Formats: sequence, C-alpha cells, structure tokens
Amino acid sequence: MKLFLTCVLCLIGLCVATSPLDAFSKKAEIEIEWYTDKSGSFTVPGGNEGTVMFICPGTKSVAVTFTPISTGDDDNYVITLGEVTGVDVDAKTVSEDTELMYNMSSDEVSGREMEFGLDDKDNCLMVVFTSQADLSLSVEYGNGSTTHIFRNLMVVFVILLVAAMGVVYAQLDKAKKQHQPNKLAETETNKVPAV
Repeated sequence: MKLFLTCVLCLIGLCVATSPLDAFSKKAEIEIEWYTDKSGSFTVPGGNEGTVMFICPGTKSVAVTFTPISTGDDDNYVITLGEVTGVDVDAKTVSEDTELMYNMSSDEVSGREMEFGLDDKDNCLMVVFTSQADLSLSVEYGNGSTTHIFRNLMVVFVILLVAAMGVVYAQLDKAKKQHQPNKLAETETNKVPAV
C-alpha cells in the first residue's frame, strides 16, 4: 500500500509541476490596459504611450491583424502564432521577463511603434504599442493544439496506469495476507506431538 501511495503522490507532484504556474513572477509587473480571450474585431484607442495589450487564445492558434484607423492608410501589422497552450485567462499583469518576438515601427504613420512578445509561462501574446491613431484589431482563432491534446491524453494514460498498478498491488497484498494464516495453520497441524 505504501508503494501505491508513493506513486499517487509522485503523480500529483508531477501534475502540479507541469501545470501552468502563476503566470507572473515576483519581478516588477506591468499593468495591462487591454485584454481579450475572444475572437472578433475591436478598436483600441490611440494617443497613449506604450499601451499594453494581452491576447490569450487558450489552446488554439491565433492570427491577429492590427490596422491603424486613419485616412488612406492601409498599412497592417499581421502576426500569427501556432500552438499556444497553458493560458491563464484571468491574467491582468505581465512580468518584465517576457520574451520579445518582434519589434516593428512605421515611418508612414508618425509616432507609431509596436512590439510583440510571448509570455514564456502563460503563452499569451503581449503587444505594446504607441500610436496617435486608434487601432483596429482583428483576432481570429484556429484549431486546437495537437501537442496540448497529446499531452492531456498522456496524463490520462499515466493516471490510469498508476491506478491499475495500485489495484494489482492491493490484490497481491490481500492474497499474501490471506495465505499467511493458512500457512501457520498447516504448520500447527503438521507438528508431531512430543512423546
């Protein structure tokens, strides 16, 4: 029984270690001004310095198009992420250790700059932008991540395997305990009385 309990505790520890951690470390944090985990078209107001946006697509792929709303400007930023998993949809802050993916700027629209980052713990797309004009934002999600599905199946398989091992161990332990009293009884009956 001790072996079974040890296996269960190890499995729980493994699940806790691989689950999405609290996304945001104890390092200095940046406030997120705009956040979504929904698809659709949105308008983000311009005129702010370094607006931080967070886009969390869950376990799906995501394609995001950023279009400045200004007369005659057809200049788009487009970014597509493939497999994005382990998202904390309640996240409202992002740590400074976010990995920078892209840094784009445009001379065509004065004072516009955009940075794209992918948080290494939550895998949300972080966008920091400075724009005088409002921004039209289109977010579309694709299929679920096959890696995420495969990982979930593996976790289920391991849990079932550990449970099966526990049942087998319990049955063997029970049989062993039942067999020991029978052996003692046989030994007692086979003893030859002293003359």
